[in-house]
Parts: sequence; structure tokens; C-alpha cells
Amino acid sequence: MVTAMAALPVSSSAQSSTAPSAFEVSDNAKDQGWKNVIINLSWRGNAVSKAELGITKPAEVVYSGTADTPGNIVFNCYNGRPSVSFAILPIDMRGMMTEPPDSRRMKLKRPKISIDGVRIKGEDWIYMPAMKVYRARRIGSFKALYNATILGSDVRVKAGSDNIQLNVPPADDVFKDFGATCGIGRLAKR
Repeated sequence: MVTAMAALPVSSSAQSSTAPSAFEVSDNAKDQGWKNVIINLSWRGNAVSKAELGITKPAEVVYSGTADTPGNIVFNCYNGRPSVSFAILPIDMRGMMTEPPDSRRMKLKRPKISIDGVRIKGEDWIYMPAMKVYRARRIGSFKALYNATILGSDVRVKAGSDNIQLNVPPADDVFKDFGATCGIGRLAKR
């Protein structure tokens, strides 16, 4: 078990005053395909309701790539809400979760995302400079990338001068089993 002071933010709000105060990690990592991690988070900050303050809840996470691969992506499910994040540069997503930088700095950015050559509706994403990660603000962004993964689509992102293909492995058993508490995946109660 690992304990730290911050993690990849998983809530869908853009409140910069919200930060996880502690988390624990257990995982089932493989060399290829999707990897899954369960993170137990507790949140602090003035954007957290008193009922949620300091309460530890699990977050289910699946992620792609290694520290050497650009375009890694993270899907997460926390408190019944799904979200997605990606990195343009090579980032070790698991390392980001186990030893995250202690920074709450965020910027709104609007990367241009294309799925199988078709540009999707532009939406603002939260860019976290200390992590070099973009996080979706809207469920529509999550849905587009989740469905692209299920369909095995090519996903490309243009952010500033960077233009990259996201590292989206085929939807394997790890990916298909993800998200039951958010009502998605094959293990979700229908």
C-alpha cells in the first residue's frame, strides 16, 4: 500500500481548491494493454462538501503505456462519476498516481481531438502543468474517448504545437471490466 498527499484528480469539477489528502494503491499491472489500479482517495479543500471531507472512497483506474510511451491515457471512476485524462509527453501514469507532484495549479485548454480522422466537438480540458496531464471537464469527452477505445479507433490530439496519436490499446478484459460503479463496462448492473 502506498500513501501520498495528492493524485490524479478524479472529480469532474474544475475547482482548483480541491486536492486529495491521502490515497492507497493496489494494482494488477501487465506489460501490454490496459493496466488497472484501485486507489482509495480522501479529499480536502474548500470545494469539498463537509460530508465528503476526509472520507476515503475507492477510485477505479485503467491506464495505458509506460514511462517511455507518449500519449498515455487514464480512465477513472470515482464516486459514481467517470473521467478521462491523457498526457501528450511520455508520462508514467502509474508513477504519477503513486508519487504525484504536490501542485494544484491548473489551466483551461482546448486541445483538438480527432477520432478516426473526424474532429470531435471542442471542449475545455483542465491542464495540470506539474503533471503534464489533461483532464476532461465534461462527460462528453469521456464518452468520446471511451467509445473510441471500445471501437478500436485512432485517436489524435493537437495541443499547441504538439500533434500526437494517443496510446489507446484495444479493449481487453481489463478495460471491459472497468467502471461498474459508474454504470459502464460489462460488469455494470443493468
